[in-house]
Amino acid sequence: MRRPKYSATPVSDEELGAMLGAFAGPGEPLLRQEQQSLHRTSRRAIVVAAVVVFALALSVPALALHEDVAQSVREFLAKKSEPKNAKEEIEGVARGPLQAFPLIKGTLRRSGSTELPYKLTSVRQVVAANTPQGEIRLYELRFSNGYRGSAMVSVADRGVSGASWGPDTPCPRGWALKAGGSFVTLPGRTPLFVTGRVGDEVASVEVTYPDGHTSRAAVGGGYVLAWVIPTGNTRDPANYSPPVNLVARNTAGKELGHIFVRSDGDVPPSPGQPAQAVACG
Repeated sequence: MRRPKYSATPVSDEELGAMLGAFAGPGEPLLRQEQQSLHRTSRRAIVVAAVVVFALALSVPALALHEDVAQSVREFLAKKSEPKNAKEEIEGVARGPLQAFPLIKGTLRRSGSTELPYKLTSVRQVVAANTPQGEIRLYELRFSNGYRGSAMVSVADRGVSGASWGPDTPCPRGWALKAGGSFVTLPGRTPLFVTGRVGDEVASVEVTYPDGHTSRAAVGGGYVLAWVIPTGNTRDPANYSPPVNLVARNTAGKELGHIFVRSDGDVPPSPGQPAQAVACG
C-alpha cells in the first residue's frame, strides 16, 4: 500500500505520542508499505495516519450497502463514478513493485524459493457505509499470485485510506467470520475500523460492546466493515477503543460465530487455532 498521508495541521505532543504508540503496537502488520517485504504475513493489521482533527458524529447514520462486479485495474481507474481517493489508493497498490514468495498448495513457499513478481488483477466494491467518519467504501482486491485483500477509503477526504493483503489462508469448516485489516486515524479520538470476510449464511454482523449494547456493521459482497466508537483516551494504547466482539448472525438471528477485537485493533485467533493463524469464528 502507499505510505500514510500526513496533514499540515499542527499536532500536539500528546496527540503525536498517542499516534506513535498506536503505530508501534501491533507486530508484523499486514498493511504493506511499498518498500516492505510481502512474504512476512501476520494476523495483525493496523495502520495509523495523522490527519485533520474533526468533530465525531454523535450518532451512527444508516448504512448504504453496495456490491459491484469485479473490474480490472484499468477499468476501475477509468470509471467516473469512483471517488478520487479510491483511485489513488488502488493506483498506489497497483504500482507496486509487488514481490512475494510463491504459494505452494495454498501456503507460503518452502525454504530456498525466490520471490516472484505479481500484480493486482481485479478490484470490486463490496460495501459503502455511512459511518461517524463519513462515507467509507470497502473494496475487494485480488492478485495474480492468489493473494486476496481489501482496501478501505473515505469518500469525502483522505481521513481513512489503507489496504491489506496476503495469502488466502483458509478457515476451519463452518466458519462465519474471517478477520481482515484494521485502521484508525487518531487513536482514542476517531473510530477503529475493522474489516473481514463473512460466510455464505451470514446475514448481519453486530458489534457487541463490554456493557452489552450493540451496533450494526455493514455487510455486503461476502465482506464486513465494522467500526468501534473510541473511548476518548488518547494516552493508553490498551484503552483507545473498548474491546468488542463481532457477532455474525443468519436471517433468523441465530449466532453463527464471532471474533474478538482488542482495543488496538488486533484480532487474536480463536481458541484451538495456531498462535499466528488468521482469526476465524
